Amino acid sequence: MSKNTIVLAICSLFIFEQCKSKKDTESPVVSISNPQEGANYTKGQNLNLKINFTDNDELHHVVWSIQGKQNNVIVSQYDMHVDNSSWSIDTNIMITDSINTDYLLSTETEDHSENLTKKTVSFSIK
Repeated sequence: MSKNTIVLAICSLFIFEQCKSKKDTESPVVSISNPQEGANYTKGQNLNLKINFTDNDELHHVVWSIQGKQNNVIVSQYDMHVDNSSWSIDTNIMITDSINTDYLLSTETEDHSENLTKKTVSFSIK
């Protein structure tokens, strides 16, 4: 094998290693604007739900649910396969549950590299 062939092989290997994509280790970001932590809302009125999910690469899966704390019953939920760098929800929902007064909004999102982010907010409706 000639010197030029060896040098070419080493350079090719170096370039190949540099071009390999690095594994994404950055978790998605969840921003909950509403409901706010510890807030009190009035029963019978719409609750504005405003959540933003973002990722440096691409989101894969988004889930949110609202659960009554007294009996752990889910009163509203959403589960979506997403292939975008961001996804948002800004909607009004009516919680008609008559048992609970304290609630937990739980969110979970995962990107295509399996980085996972969970976030929760507690609030009350009286």
